[in-house]
This record gives sequence, structure tokens and C-alpha cells, in this order.
Amino acid sequence: MDLKYKNKKLTILSILVIFSVYFVYYFIGYLVNTDILNAITSHRNGFSISFIGIFLLFGTSFLVVYFIGKYREKRKK
Repeated sequence: MDLKYKNKKLTILSILVIFSVYFVYYFIGYLVNTDILNAITSHRNGFSISFIGIFLLFGTSFLVVYFIGKYREKRKK
């Protein structure tokens, strides 16, 4: 497999995982009525950024991509 194709495939997977994790945290934050889980929250006069939300978003995304990679390696064997 070409390395450039593999990197493109991994990048697309990473972007999809980040968006899906963001929407999961957004939905959970909506259900429990808190803004701390959302990385970016819009208001009438601007927006706010939650560093805890950013940390959760990227931490969870890295873990999901890591486990997907481990699953793919295990499945190839």
C-alpha cells in the first residue's frame, strides 16, 4: 500500500472521528444542560472556548483512533 494513500486514509478517519466525538459530547452536554463538554459554545454576543472540552475532544479522539488502529492490526493477522 502506498504511504501517501495510507496517510490520506488516516487523515480522513481522524477528521471523521473528531467530528463524531464532538457531536457526541455536544449531545451529552445538551442532555445534561452544561456547556463544559462542548469545545466551542456560541452565544448571542460571541462564543466561548472550553479548555476541558478541547482536552476531552482530542483525548477521546486519539484514543478512538488508537483503538481502531489496534483493531485493524489484529484483524490483519
